[in-house]
Amino acid sequence: MGKLAQKGSIALLLLLMAVAFTGCAPTLADAGWSAVNADASTAYAALTTGKLFALNAASGLLRWQFPKADNERLAGLYGMPALTGNLVIFGGSDPATHAGTAYALDPATGDPRWSFKTGDAIVGGPTVYGGTVFVTSADRNVYALDVATGQQRWRFPTGSWVWSSVVVSGDTAYVGAMDSSVYALRASDGQQVWRFATAGAVPGTPAVANGLVYAGDLSSTLYAINAQTGQEVWRFKANNWIWGQPVVVDGTIYVSSLDHRVYALDAQTGQKRTNFAIQGAFETKGAVRAGPTFADGTLYVASEDQNLYALDAASGTQRWVFNAGGSLLTSPVVVDGSVYVATSNGKAFGLDAKTGAQRWVYPAPSK
Repeated sequence: MGKLAQKGSIALLLLLMAVAFTGCAPTLADAGWSAVNADASTAYAALTTGKLFALNAASGLLRWQFPKADNERLAGLYGMPALTGNLVIFGGSDPATHAGTAYALDPATGDPRWSFKTGDAIVGGPTVYGGTVFVTSADRNVYALDVATGQQRWRFPTGSWVWSSVVVSGDTAYVGAMDSSVYALRASDGQQVWRFATAGAVPGTPAVANGLVYAGDLSSTLYAINAQTGQEVWRFKANNWIWGQPVVVDGTIYVSSLDHRVYALDAQTGQKRTNFAIQGAFETKGAVRAGPTFADGTLYVASEDQNLYALDAASGTQRWVFNAGGSLLTSPVVVDGSVYVATSNGKAFGLDAKTGAQRWVYPAPSK
């Protein structure tokens, strides 16, 4: 891990401990974690080196960078960029003030189309649904913006930081917050539908499937909540914090934990799928902060042990493992047979999704 990323990670851990045990919410000041998203032609990597890089998806060659000037940098690059076809939308922070800004860029050139400022860092990735982009901020607010113009449509204040991204199902937007809550909001106007109280802060993004909302917290608990009523259906206890967004596939929910494991549970009951890996859990050698990614029968697991694991989603059997040389704090993305992942020390990789063979790394090693 690079010195800056390591320093930020330690500071973040201390801040989270303060939140978990005291409820305090000091200002974030961090380089970020690095995150990537991709379409068929371009991988967009927000790296801890302070820029968003647009890379050729096949070769990893640089197409453009933002900010464009070599001597300009952003801080607080945490969340996955959102792609609309016409825009790339991501959050960053001013290195001096730590105030957050959502940027919308032209995907072909990197030229700015609009920007929207918040009062603190933007940790969760933006979410685009219909003509709206939902942005969350450590300034305690959830914002709904016009995706074409960046104009604010509504704002919902929570009781603490919001690091979660928004998940939308129908006309309801679901979001976790560090005030130990999961909120359901009316997506059209931001009115609260319900609030579910958790035992600990909720830093990660919920998942919604089959009428249930799934959210993990810093009490190491995963909750299944009725999406309509906000009533608890079941809960599952891990051995450390649950941060990453769960993924639901064919009646199974996969959830990661800082206890080094990814669990496979029955999505309706919360019972372990004991035929998955070892008694329902696959164990890595480091904390698993990021949620897993599912594609084509394979579960991709990014770990702080610097490894990306590809598992058979049904059995939990390891298909391959790739060492990225830096902690993996955000989820990988799979597009057209390639898997893309970014490290906390500022690198992005393109890999063969079936074999794990490296296709490229950015920045490329010096010759």
